Parts: sequence; structure tokens; C-alpha cells
Amino acid sequence: MADERQCDGANDHFKCRYSARGLHRISTLISENAAASQMKMAACELCDADGGEVLFRHPQYRVVRVTGAEGDDYRGFCRVIWNDHVNEMTDLNHDEQTSFMAAVFRVEHALRAALKPDKINLASLGNMTPHLHWHVIPRFRNDKTFPKPIWALAISPLVESDLRPHNRPRHQSIDFNVDWAQCVRQALSNGMPFCA
Repeated sequence: MADERQCDGANDHFKCRYSARGLHRISTLISENAAASQMKMAACELCDADGGEVLFRHPQYRVVRVTGAEGDDYRGFCRVIWNDHVNEMTDLNHDEQTSFMAAVFRVEHALRAALKPDKINLASLGNMTPHLHWHVIPRFRNDKTFPKPIWALAISPLVESDLRPHNRPRHQSIDFNVDWAQCVRQALSNGMPFCA
């Protein structure tokens, strides 16, 4: 080929080994891969939509009430979602990590005050949606999957032994008049929930 030449030294090895046409093709492949990566990011459900009903929006993150079947089955289920598309907590700098986790803890505190659950589950998985977010899930002894994770298959209905005094019926402690979502909003705006 006319554009290939002999290499005079090691510094020219890359240039000499590949023709101008070959280098152009490599450059095109790199550009195509970058475009494909951008398309994947653009297809992220947490980049394209809020991911639920927004309860609180911060410049770095948002807190949403989970809607649909998951929200119906697990009262108070929230997600704290980092606004920018990153995969892992270690993609954030120290100050961002601190701010993000403080929001997770404020949501947990507000849900505990408002709903008085038996347990709060905190989870950051991202296996299905690789966009940094935390699940904050109030759990009750007799919810659909307790004591398993909410993503496990539902357990069988209540049996008589579940009704012993130490196993209270599903949602017994919940005051359905409590506006837990407002409690979450207050906790994030003011730093303290007023829903005790």
C-alpha cells in the first residue's frame, strides 16, 4: 500500500504497522463503541424517568415513593436515587457519599417514626438497573414475604401460629391516617421528621 512505510524506530512502530486506512477504521470503531455506550446510558430507566412519585428533589438525588405492585405490597417503600448516571457508591466523592447516605438515613428515620415497622430494609443492588439507588423498605412481620427479602417469592398466608402475641397481624401498628410521605418530605427538608 502506498501509505505504509518502513519503520525507522520503536517510536514509529504503531504508525508504521497500521495504514492510514486501518487507523481510520480503528478510530471509527472506537467512536461507534462510545456511541453505543451513550445509547445504553440513555436507555436507563432511572435516567429517563423519576422512578416513582417524587417526594423530594435535591440537586444531587431524589427520593421517590415506589408505585405499582411493589408500592401497594410494601407501604412506605421509597427509593433514594442519585440523579447522575453512576453505578457504584465509590463512583461518588466523599462529600457526595456523605450527602447521599444522610438522605437514606433521614428517609429511614421518617418511615420509622411514621409507620413503626418491625424492621427497615436498606438495599443497594443495581443488578437489574445499574444506576445508583437505595431501597428503603419498611417491613412488617406479616407482609407478603417477611422475613425474606421483598424480591423473594411470597410466603404462604397467615397460619394460626402467626397470630400469637409476639406475631402481630399485618400492618397492625400502622395508623393509616399518618401521611408517611409528608413525614419523609419534612425529614429531608428540615432534617427531622415531625410524625412521631
